[in-house]
Amino acid sequence: RGVGSSPVEVETLTSLVPPCPTDVKAVVTDHSSSASIFVSWKAPVINPEIMTPVERYVVFYGTKDLPLNMSTEDNSTFLNITGIKRGGAYSIGVAAVNSRGLSRIKNTSSTIDVPDHTTNNALIISLPVVGFVILVILLTLVTAVCLCRRCDNKSHSGEFELQHHSSLEMSFDKTKVNGEQKMSSNGSNNGATSSGNVCPS
Repeated sequence: RGVGSSPVEVETLTSLVPPCPTDVKAVVTDHSSSASIFVSWKAPVINPEIMTPVERYVVFYGTKDLPLNMSTEDNSTFLNITGIKRGGAYSIGVAAVNSRGLSRIKNTSSTIDVPDHTTNNALIISLPVVGFVILVILLTLVTAVCLCRRCDNKSHSGEFELQHHSSLEMSFDKTKVNGEQKMSSNGSNNGATSSGNVCPS
């Protein structure tokens, strides 16, 4: 510092960039062929004496093999990312941007799993099929039980008719035998009487 010169105040970039956002959250929204990730966060607290206001935010997302990023158009604290490929785990992070640069990145507490579309379709299709198969099995069982009961009823009815017919035949035979016995006894009695009534020659 030279004689008579005033001290120079040095400002570092670190002290001027905004703090990182807080409470970063991400929610997966399913669509027919692709998925979306809705990301939201809270704005950092800005010290206007040493920092300029936040102008926009940058959302970092992607898989380990394909890192991507997208910026908001203003200082909005949310962003909907469309066209997400299914079947992967995505890392989500957000950084604030002002006129002096980019803040540190604030990540979500964990990676975001985007379910596979084909797996979901297979599950959706398989549930009605399983229900239909169960319904067919139940109807088959009910039909089989009804047929078995009808067969049992017919069998019992046939046995009853056979027993009734046999009883009638036995009654008829007994009546016939009794009638023959009565006719025999009457015949012998008549014979005896006729022989007694004949005059000797």
